[in-house]
Amino acid sequence: MGGDIWVEKDAFGHYFLMHQNFRDTLGIPAYGATAYVAYKWDNTTSAWVQVGTGTLPMDSATSGGLMLGMPYGVEEYNYESNALEIDSLFAQNGNGLYRFAVTSCCRNAAILNLTAPGGDQLVISCEYEYDNSPTYVNESARFIAVPVIFGPVNQPWTYNPLPFDPDADSLAWSPNTPYEGISAAGYINCAGYTTPSAAMAGPFTLNPVSGELTWTPDVIGNHVASFKIDEYRNGNLIGTSLRDMQYIVIDDSCSANTQCVIPEFTENNNSPYNTESNLNYKYVYYQPGTPMHFMVNAYDNNPNDILTMTAFSGLFQLNTNAAFHFNQSGNGNEVIGHLNWTPDPSETRDHIVVVRANDGMYSTDFTVILKKGQAPQSIPDAVENANAFTVFPNPGAAGQSLNVRIESNEILNNSVIHIYDIAGKVIHTQDLDKVNIGENVIELNTNLSSGYYVAEMSSDNIRFTSKFVVK
Repeated sequence: MGGDIWVEKDAFGHYFLMHQNFRDTLGIPAYGATAYVAYKWDNTTSAWVQVGTGTLPMDSATSGGLMLGMPYGVEEYNYESNALEIDSLFAQNGNGLYRFAVTSCCRNAAILNLTAPGGDQLVISCEYEYDNSPTYVNESARFIAVPVIFGPVNQPWTYNPLPFDPDADSLAWSPNTPYEGISAAGYINCAGYTTPSAAMAGPFTLNPVSGELTWTPDVIGNHVASFKIDEYRNGNLIGTSLRDMQYIVIDDSCSANTQCVIPEFTENNNSPYNTESNLNYKYVYYQPGTPMHFMVNAYDNNPNDILTMTAFSGLFQLNTNAAFHFNQSGNGNEVIGHLNWTPDPSETRDHIVVVRANDGMYSTDFTVILKKGQAPQSIPDAVENANAFTVFPNPGAAGQSLNVRIESNEILNNSVIHIYDIAGKVIHTQDLDKVNIGENVIELNTNLSSGYYVAEMSSDNIRFTSKFVVK
């Protein structure tokens, strides 16, 4: 049904070629080993040159298990190169850009968005920049969330394959035409490929920031799609990775009287998130060195469904102290997911977290990006003086004007007010032509939602702050 391939480097500095394969139990048996071919880019001739072939034995300890939450059987198989095999390949051929590919025969003849899928091979590949310098560290970008393979027609799917790079290189991802052949001359695209059919209101779309796929399929049957990660360092392309998968759209009526229901996520009032509307992704801020606890709710309109939750993230891949668990409520058709993490004081990178809710048949994903907030000292508590500047009433109501009381004649003309959220991010700045000693009503050019805030008023080198709450 598809898979992906990538290069890993272990703690001892040895390289391994890894391949993950997903098998429909109604299809052909899994291979005990799978063949790969290796190419290297020749800068002199500007062409790929084949430099080796080999086999990837199956890891029997981690292979053959059924993926949970599927209407019928899908198994996962893992393959890994022999010890020192890739080390030897790199040593013999030197530094440069390599391409690895596995080829399997054949694609499912029932795939709808290819011209002749039964005659097409399945080709999965990655490219990897090798450098034997002792200071050079590089691993392939990879997909770390297992695929969501099944869903009902005419209902929106949300799935995130979750691109991730252990080295924190810059990643860009995009849809890709599936391949059915490869040689030194390049890839051969599957003939007649079209983007999986979708309702006009729910096109097949991959978010360029979060990696989240959204799709409302309008045709029952098997569809194929592939996604590519491009990996950049210092502006240079140093690798690519490909995931190729089948997606099976089935009738939306589970029985004569019961419609299939996909789980849905809702925001938890105790863990609000921000939304970047232009790029359509959700994010929250973390503070390095400060514990964070983020919660998300999911429910299923079918009261007989029992929901579970799983989380995927580079946080877990990096062996941090991040942990995820969930608890059920109601009849089991409602769940609350909990992410707990204490970022290292030196933490700076963004992390994508994918939470998946599953009802035993269908899954849906919720994606949130954890962003480093401004340091807590960016909220100037050190100059807070309750007698000089206060916000009232406190707590206040959402959407109301900001009332402030000033008891210092040092802040009069040409003042500026800044509003900070709890993470120390400036969420609003407004110039004030004139303020008076005593009570002032400030009509903010923004509406504050429920939460904890700090108001800072400044004039020249004088600053005063006041904490306040909006309910």
